[in-house]
Amino acid sequence: PAAASWGRGRIDVFAGSTDYALWQRTLRSGDWSDWRSLGGRVTSDPGVTSLGRGRLDIVVRGPDYSAWHRSYDKTWSDWHSLGGPLTSAPDIST
Repeated sequence: PAAASWGRGRIDVFAGSTDYALWQRTLRSGDWSDWRSLGGRVTSDPGVTSLGRGRLDIVVRGPDYSAWHRSYDKTWSDWHSLGGPLTSAPDIST
């Protein structure tokens, strides 16, 4: 799993699962949400960072060995390819 925080009292955790989707769980003011699927086809551990309040960027390796990106800024973007090939998991932590 990978985790990032974009504000006080908040942590977002991301992990791949046996269904190959990316899953998210959020801590807000001491309470954890349920896991929810963000879809995609994940073949590596995710890399996640926050560029500011309310913003998350996630990069994973997909089954085509390309880097795939999805961001959150009030709503989730669609997945889009950043190209490749990658031979390892991406790391975009700050």
